[in-house]
Amino acid sequence: MNRGGLYLAVYDVSEDRERTKVADILERYGVRIQKSAFEVRLAKGHRSRLLGELQALDLESGWVAIYRVDEGARRHTAGLAPVNPLAEEHHGYVL
Repeated sequence: MNRGGLYLAVYDVSEDRERTKVADILERYGVRIQKSAFEVRLAKGHRSRLLGELQALDLESGWVAIYRVDEGARRHTAGLAPVNPLAEEHHGYVL
């Protein structure tokens, strides 16, 4: 089963309204790991949809970058970082 690719999405947007819109979109696709950084797992179709939603914002006060993470790469952390931020227990669901 293809679970999709792992991505890191980061942004630097200075205008509050634009920043809120970016965060709202990214929260639907992944888990916030820092104020302006998200880990997301995306199937090919979802990647295109996410990029389309972000591009449609036509940001004027900043940018968003999405990087594919090599699944074989080691993850090094310090402190109380969750082992797997994309695990089910870190998600909230709206019914």
